[in-house]
Amino acid sequence: MGVIFINIDIKRCNNEKSLKEINLKENTIYINDILYVFALALYIIYNFSNSSTLTILKSILNTKIVILIVLWLIFLSMLYKNINLKNKTRLLLFLSALGVIIMKNFNSGKINYIFIVLFIVSLSKKNLKYILKSIFYTYLTLLLISFCLAKLNIIENVVMIRDLDNGDINRYGLGLLHPNTFFIYYFAFISLYIHNRKKITMISNGITLIISYYIYLLTNSRTGLIIVVLLLILDWIFSKININNHKILRKILIHFFGIFTIGNYLITIYGDISKPIYQCIDSLLSHRLQLTQGFYNNYGIKLFGNTIIYKSIVNGVINNKQLVLDNTYMYLLIDMGLLFTIMIYLIYYFLMKKLIYLNLNKEVVSIIIFMIYALTERVTVIQFNWSILIFFYLINWGEIYNAINLNSKLNLKQRDRSHI
Repeated sequence: MGVIFINIDIKRCNNEKSLKEINLKENTIYINDILYVFALALYIIYNFSNSSTLTILKSILNTKIVILIVLWLIFLSMLYKNINLKNKTRLLLFLSALGVIIMKNFNSGKINYIFIVLFIVSLSKKNLKYILKSIFYTYLTLLLISFCLAKLNIIENVVMIRDLDNGDINRYGLGLLHPNTFFIYYFAFISLYIHNRKKITMISNGITLIISYYIYLLTNSRTGLIIVVLLLILDWIFSKININNHKILRKILIHFFGIFTIGNYLITIYGDISKPIYQCIDSLLSHRLQLTQGFYNNYGIKLFGNTIIYKSIVNGVINNKQLVLDNTYMYLLIDMGLLFTIMIYLIYYFLMKKLIYLNLNKEVVSIIIFMIYALTERVTVIQFNWSILIFFYLINWGEIYNAINLNSKLNLKQRDRSHI
């Protein structure tokens, strides 16, 4: 596997010991980067097709073979240039065993978490900048194709009706099965654009708001529009501060996942829908509070989670359409289990500590905004939440830390020489 050269520029402000900025620049794109991008892009396209009304795309991609191809691409990206006659058999046996596990759980939503682990682990020695740029164009291509085909009536433009006091509102799926799903993919795209842009400008923010508002008018995804506005605000605020200088803010951000998990749990068990304040919250969340309480009362929270059959009730009749437990934090506690949720908290705890230490504010904002979105949508899966790729800084921490120390020593030597 090729070696990625990391150039790190360390800027100090007012003689502070904390790092002001770390710029990671990968000079070369290797074959393992390309294999990784193909695997991730194909996985995103596969999941997008499952939510699409484009039947041709579904018939081509909705197959276990695609999942196996993704699996092989991931491992080839990890083992490229390290595959020899001795470990080929071992690799084949390992892939076969993993393939059996995945195929057995193919129809389970938990298969996504197997791939999340695989994509995170295989981030080692990768070109993150190239990966994020490639995924950005993957999102853009899928959204444009879906939007254009739906507006031209080439594929079904699903219409859902939102019943309001002042009348009904049509919500359009724009080529996907649910309007909220389209906006989540759109948010993944626009948030990646904001993360990658080099400079904050009023023009780019204005264009982002105009496009987002137009998508909102079509999908009537209220939460999505609010999250886009909040992202722009947080991106501007965090570009002006050094988190390391604000101890209280730093502690809140490090424990952000834990705070939100405990908060959602307390509201679920103590929220009394008969009281006006909780009625207001439930109404703003499109009755997600009642829905979450229903799941909690039926299943409770167990150490290793529950096997849940998601069904929806329309006019008192149970049908076969899936109804998702939208609150990510309660989904993790109820469906995935307490042990899994604690593990996720610890991983985010260490990741946020590293990012804040490196003063990587854009990465911090990206993670925080998806955590806020997770209050009303299940955005734990990687096809929606590209910020999972920021675990790159945790996976490659040893290499980054050594580079920081080496660069610091070189700076000290240059400073000593300047005083001679």
